[in-house]
Amino acid sequence: MKVVAVADTDSYVKWAAALVADRRVDGSLLVLETELAVSDSQLRSAVSGLDVPVRRVPYDRLRRALVGAEVVLVAARGPVARVVARVAGRLSPRPVIVTGLPGISIPPTWLAMHFRRECDLFVLHSHREVREFEALAGERGIDQRFSLASLPFARAHAARAEGTDLVFAAQAIVPRERTERQRIARILVEAAHADRSRRVVLKLRGRPGEHETHREFDTYPDLLAQMGDVPANLVVSYAPMREALATAEGLVTVSSTAAIEAAAWGVPVI
Repeated sequence: MKVVAVADTDSYVKWAAALVADRRVDGSLLVLETELAVSDSQLRSAVSGLDVPVRRVPYDRLRRALVGAEVVLVAARGPVARVVARVAGRLSPRPVIVTGLPGISIPPTWLAMHFRRECDLFVLHSHREVREFEALAGERGIDQRFSLASLPFARAHAARAEGTDLVFAAQAIVPRERTERQRIARILVEAAHADRSRRVVLKLRGRPGEHETHREFDTYPDLLAQMGDVPANLVVSYAPMREALATAEGLVTVSSTAAIEAAAWGVPVI
């Protein structure tokens, strides 16, 4: 089955690429050139370790790029997802249009469904999400079919060498308040001071100037720069999560699906 995914931002690109890399399908990924599209370095990180063809496409060439697809996976932020679904829906023969969200989405929002209501199938990643999305769809009168799948980038891995890093997986908007983000920055500094023999790794998804799915304020590098007592063993990493976990003794995060990815690697999580 020929499956073509269309994504633009970092988290959607990672999810879509991992999903269509399944060997049971003929999968490929189109990176739609929007104002928040991934940079080349973000793209390399997102598809690291995956065997999936990837190419960038501007909007005016999207329809042509989708011709021949039996399934189109719409993997983008709401307004972009609606546009891509409409382009796919006008193809003849019309492909099956599948959509989804790149993480765990609790509580569900009606806008997430509204922007994707022209899609045939909505992929979710937990039994609870399926229950709550179905209930919300019923309340809002949205006719949508939901399907359960595991997070494709969180498959179980073979035994790995024992790591020593403490990895913190940052999120752009969780926590949101500056005081809360300052508190996390102080905790990272204190952890690095507590044992200078091991690294505390601040794992980020975008370098300065690169876009993410959500706009971030009060970035951790900026907050750390204002503190002035950051030890050398507190380091910033833009490597793929799978590389960060390969040398991790433990992972800490606030609301990131990196927790599930770490569990699949056998890495303890806080």
